Amino acid sequence: MTVTTFSSCVDGTSKTAFARAAKTSDRRVAQLLSDVMRALVDQQRQVADLELLFRRQVHIGVDKANAGALIMTSDVEEIFCAKRQLTRLLARQD
Repeated sequence: MTVTTFSSCVDGTSKTAFARAAKTSDRRVAQLLSDVMRALVDQQRQVADLELLFRRQVHIGVDKANAGALIMTSDVEEIFCAKRQLTRLLARQD
């Protein structure tokens, strides 16, 4: 990994607080800042991956609906009513 210099303007209070946080973490400010930057990039990548997965699932659902592969609301309610009843019965046995 190539190391480059990064400059930024922040208020003095934030800089002091960040330096204290780095010292408390037994890290240099540059190390902690790099960790924070990496974590933010990773988090954004995960969000983008989940968004893509969600869009794919919606597309699959829309395609199925357009093909007529639908389940009636009453059928879904009946299935989950039975599942709830089974769960209650099993909970009583414990």
